[in-house]
Amino acid sequence: MGTGSRAIRVLTVFGMVLAGLAAFGPSAHAAGTADLSVTNSASVSSARVGDIVTYTIVATNNGPDASTVDVGEDLSSNFQILGVTCDRGVSSDGPTCEYQTVASGDAVTTRVVTKIRTGQARVANDTACVTSEATTVDPNSSNDCASASVRITGKIR
Repeated sequence: MGTGSRAIRVLTVFGMVLAGLAAFGPSAHAAGTADLSVTNSASVSSARVGDIVTYTIVATNNGPDASTVDVGEDLSSNFQILGVTCDRGVSSDGPTCEYQTVASGDAVTTRVVTKIRTGQARVANDTACVTSEATTVDPNSSNDCASASVRITGKIR
């Protein structure tokens, strides 16, 4: 692909879906094509208030062009972020990971460790979405969001 960079933003929000649009680097470059996809899984299927839950988010560039990737997490007040791990990126300001060039066929993994603070809801939902900057065409938007749910059991605090 050319010298311009492509950007992908993944925003995960418990109980809500947000798809962000990000631009990194020069914005005046030719359009590219990257079929982006995301999967999301929780470390457990059920948990109690106070338990630790790890969400694993995998963003994949199915190509044909390379992209940069930005993975972010936004939690409701029911959850506390304990840590964010970027498999080969940099954790920047807040609970995000920034991945530079992700080649066609490659994937990046973000793990977000959380603690359930309250059980006001009986299900903890985490939805991750992936989008690309305006100059990159994603020919298959049906695989751009994925959810993971954890059932909250026991006493509500």
